Amino acid sequence: MFFRQGVLATRLGLVAGLAALLFAGCGSDDDGRALGPDSGQVRAEVTVDGQPFPGVTVTLNDGGQFSQTTGADGTANFENLANGTYTVSISGFDTNRFLFTRTSVPVTLDDTVGQVTVQFQGATVPTGRVTGQVTFNGLTPAQLPGETITVTLVPPTGSPVTGDLTGTSGEFTFGQLGVGTFTLRVARNGQVRQTTFALAQGEQLTLDLEFSQLPDAGTLPPGTPTGQVRAEVTAAGQPVVGATVTLTNGVQLTQTTGQDGVAVFDNVPNGTFTVTLAAFDASRFSFTTTTASVTLNDQIGQATVQFQGLLASTGALSGRVTFNGQAPAQIPNETVTITLVPPVGSAVTGDLTGTTGEYQFSPLQPGTFTVRVARGTELRQTTVTLGQGEQRVLDLEFSQMQPVP
Repeated sequence: MFFRQGVLATRLGLVAGLAALLFAGCGSDDDGRALGPDSGQVRAEVTVDGQPFPGVTVTLNDGGQFSQTTGADGTANFENLANGTYTVSISGFDTNRFLFTRTSVPVTLDDTVGQVTVQFQGATVPTGRVTGQVTFNGLTPAQLPGETITVTLVPPTGSPVTGDLTGTSGEFTFGQLGVGTFTLRVARNGQVRQTTFALAQGEQLTLDLEFSQLPDAGTLPPGTPTGQVRAEVTAAGQPVVGATVTLTNGVQLTQTTGQDGVAVFDNVPNGTFTVTLAAFDASRFSFTTTTASVTLNDQIGQATVQFQGLLASTGALSGRVTFNGQAPAQIPNETVTITLVPPVGSAVTGDLTGTTGEYQFSPLQPGTFTVRVARGTELRQTTVTLGQGEQRVLDLEFSQMQPVP
């Protein structure tokens, strides 16, 4: 068994696992093989809010300059590159709407690193806003002496934000809001009423609230703790349903995430708590951390913990490459390689020269992969889609694969 790989991944954001490439064969030594001249590849993957971002200009610069535009899959590929150090940059997007933590990164190609993937992960700039005034049968909070009045905004994700309206005109503004459905809660001496509203990208909404017309959200007995801890559990950006979330501080409280992947603990007293994630399907999901610590006090009444995971890499792809029925070992003086291009992440290349042609890629996440086989300068490919945890056997007859121009 031997392993060869000429790949480097540069990740800006969440890190996903790379597939390992294993080969079984005979008649091959373990010396390194230099990649051919002008055979390097740089792949740029651009996403916003986890989705492909088409139409972005990607520039590759090493003194000379090459530019491409990302396609519908959010990727741009530069091939047939010489060894050297390049700067990969993105531009041509609306900076008022989209935010990237970094828009350029250096990469290096050499005889051991022939392919590099750069991921630019961005987010939509939250520019929405809601403003309005809270009244009580037409009276402002300033006209209600001795009454404690607050307004709380609960976003679709992230921590609620509470403002004190006691003794004011009742006017409020919540800015830098993203897209989604929000809840506004108004509390008057423990009595809570609420309403919901939806914001589009960049929408500026005016919403006046008359307390007597809001749906009743319940009345809290005097002295009831009002803190809240919210756990949001996602994998690959999608809600994880049915996970167990435990809140511990001497006493242990447990909730199960719903269809939105959220578990909420209400009426939590001040203190420091450990939030623990458990009872999720480890064969499907992988989390880098499953515990977090949060503190509630008189200044921090709500806390949100986000557990962000990945789909577990448990798939595998294996098979044998032949050339009109012959193994690479039966074709003397021919260089044979196989490359797996995953839906996200770096391509992985291995040398099959002089072997039986058997290969295995693992572990793999679900998605559609491209498998490329090179014989000398001739390159052919095919695609394969793997489900979660699928173990696929795929034998490849070179003459039946699709030629790559």
